[in-house]
Amino acid sequence: MDVDPADLILVVDCIYHPSLLPALVETIDYLTVSDQTAVLVVMELRAVDVTREFLDLWITKYVGWEIWRIDGVLERPYAMWLGWRTSHTEVSDGHI
Repeated sequence: MDVDPADLILVVDCIYHPSLLPALVETIDYLTVSDQTAVLVVMELRAVDVTREFLDLWITKYVGWEIWRIDGVLERPYAMWLGWRTSHTEVSDGHI
């Protein structure tokens, strides 16, 4: 069965435990199509270190991602990021 790729992926309140982050980032990357799929991440800011780890994985595990924080929409303790991928290359051992 052929399925059209999504134009938007919503990731809501999925970031709370560090052990789940690699699978989440891999899933986000797998489900997106470069220059077509936007990813909107909405999360409660529970732990700064977990938030940083998630963003670091998302930015460094795969190249081609641009990620913007969207401010002024949600009140604390919530945050929102928009991700857009212009190319798809997995980074292995820190090298492209």
